[in-house]
Amino acid sequence: MFDVAGDINAFTGGGHIITGNIAGDAVLRSGGGHIRAEHIAGRAELDTEGGNITVGKAESVVNVRTGGGQIDFGEVRGSVRARTGGGGIRVIYVSGPMEVESSAGSICLTRVAGSLRAATGGGTIRAWINPDGPSDNSAVHLAGASQLSSGDGDIVVFLPRNLAANIEAIVESGGARHIEADPALGLTFDSPASHNGSPLRAVGVLNGGGPLLKLRTLAGKIRLQYLDSETALRESLIREQKERLTQRFSDIPQVFTVANREAVQAGTVASNTEEKGDWLESWIDKLEIALLGGLREDAGEFQKRLVYCPKPSYPELARRAGVQGIVKLQVRVTKDGRVEAQKLLEGAPVLADAAMDAVKGWRAKPVWMDGKQVDIISTVTFNFQLH
Repeated sequence: MFDVAGDINAFTGGGHIITGNIAGDAVLRSGGGHIRAEHIAGRAELDTEGGNITVGKAESVVNVRTGGGQIDFGEVRGSVRARTGGGGIRVIYVSGPMEVESSAGSICLTRVAGSLRAATGGGTIRAWINPDGPSDNSAVHLAGASQLSSGDGDIVVFLPRNLAANIEAIVESGGARHIEADPALGLTFDSPASHNGSPLRAVGVLNGGGPLLKLRTLAGKIRLQYLDSETALRESLIREQKERLTQRFSDIPQVFTVANREAVQAGTVASNTEEKGDWLESWIDKLEIALLGGLREDAGEFQKRLVYCPKPSYPELARRAGVQGIVKLQVRVTKDGRVEAQKLLEGAPVLADAAMDAVKGWRAKPVWMDGKQVDIISTVTFNFQLH
């Protein structure tokens, strides 16, 4: 692996190109090998005839193409255009406009802040659309008209409850069950599907309307839900992608720096140092805080953080009814050391109320990162047993 103190233009006939930090623009091309870049500060043009493309973090415009490989992104603070001839596309976060296309693979986008155009010939599209907006929970808008389309794959979209948009969902060939939406979205079907396979169309106006979000599939299903309906699935996909990125950049023996170059002829350049691992771990922590609003911590470490944690009282109603069992909560330690119960993950509601009341009184040591306090997200489990 090599760091570049300026711009780089690298090419190889068939080997891999693996880079660390690139301070300027990057043009990386391979006749069939993989391309991996941990961090690109400038514009990026990445192209390979068949290998995978992996980018940890990018700060500007990113344009990538592979003839058939997988495309993986961590965080992009700019716009993205990505095309693959057959592989899948997985992206954690993009702040700007995004255009992604696969001829047959699936597309998974765990946070879309800008306008979006996504298309696949045969795979599934999953997208969590969550534009940046004011902190007072007033309406947010798409940055522009957006469209997701597939051949026979499903389209699953998650939306914030305060999104102001017009929705149009079309299934070219399928029955009424091919469009599923949260009832609160208020979609109406203006062309009910018949048994002869005619198109099915549903439309809706959310929070007064806004830029159009169009979903279209030839033979798949369309599902529209709110962001808070499947948070565990999204968090699991983010975790898997972070682990995948960490693994991609872990097999690296040595890092060296290249000054500003017009061109570098590359074979396979490889590397790793403890410093690199620390940099990537720190970047992943910061990305997690940006996406989830806090840093995740396992339950065991969270227990060590607590300075005051009285046990919950057994609810008298549950005792009389003979209700017992496990209660598991997702909790958050705020910057001032308070502990908040965010949601119930497991357990009977009559027991969960007592657990949540107890947690509200807990106190914990706050966490500092880069001189700032950050929230911590974890889980806590209670075992209510009758004696």
